[in-house]
Amino acid sequence: MRSIRKILKVMVWTFVWALALAVVLLLALPLWIGPVGKCVANAVTPGITKTDFNLGHLALNPYSGHVEVGDMQLANPMNFTVKNALDLSSATLDVAPLSFFSDTYHVKEVAIDGMRIYLDAPDAANFVQIKNNVTGGKRADEPESSPVSATGAAEATAPQASVASHEPAASAADRTAAENAAPDTAGVKEKRIVIDRITVKNVVLQYGPVSVPLPEFAIRDIGRDPQTGAATGATWTEAGLAIAAQLLDHAQGLGKGLVKLSRKSVASLADATTNTVAAGLSAITNFTNSAVGDSGSVTGKVDKAVRKSMKRVLKETDKAVKFLNNFLDGLGPKSEK
Repeated sequence: MRSIRKILKVMVWTFVWALALAVVLLLALPLWIGPVGKCVANAVTPGITKTDFNLGHLALNPYSGHVEVGDMQLANPMNFTVKNALDLSSATLDVAPLSFFSDTYHVKEVAIDGMRIYLDAPDAANFVQIKNNVTGGKRADEPESSPVSATGAAEATAPQASVASHEPAASAADRTAAENAAPDTAGVKEKRIVIDRITVKNVVLQYGPVSVPLPEFAIRDIGRDPQTGAATGATWTEAGLAIAAQLLDHAQGLGKGLVKLSRKSVASLADATTNTVAAGLSAITNFTNSAVGDSGSVTGKVDKAVRKSMKRVLKETDKAVKFLNNFLDGLGPKSEK
């Protein structure tokens, strides 16, 4: 009898301690779920993108619906000279936690503050390759597969058609049974979403030595009635189209000033790059010439190397200016240059 009581006592205390531990873990969830998620992201993402990836900060509070991401770098594939494709300083997401148990997700705010995007001209081939790595698409340097001729296709499908012609047609009863077995998705209600605000600031497009800062903008009231402001909700497709529409509105409204400002920035940055590099290389030349003295052969080699480097820098700067000017042509009216 005593042994049974002792066993029951041990079981009760074990349950109490397990329950207490579970409560502590749940209360401390915001403290440990972020670091754990960061480690998982750093371990899994490189296998998906086939590039290096680093996430320096992740904080997640499931009780308040607040998520913070910071100090994130997505590297370029190995065949690109620039190390990173994307640098993100800070991004936050605030959602209403209880909305996950309803038919409509409620996103209070998405905020991006500090992002630098490195574009490989002229067609952002670095991001195209990363996308192909993720989706399993063809790499830019892979050869095109030879198309199958009509004759070959007919020959390939002929045996299948022959086999199919000998198969008995499905009976009406079989078809009816298959239709009844198919899941009925007509009654399933699609989840909807409401986004109160998306803010983007301190975003820079970088190509070579030239940086183009983009203006700050905000997108508001996705999935809300434009007249009353009531949260009607939007499907994911509708939300994407609404976000794209507001982005186009911002591009049209800010295009004129952005093009003028950015063209001046591009020109001034190109001049500053040229002057800085020229001064730096000139200083290196003078310093090297002073160090080697009157050795004509060494001095000639230094001058030749400096001129070659300067020519390459000027060529890359000119390519960057042309690329960014073409990019700006697409933002504003064609008559405003």
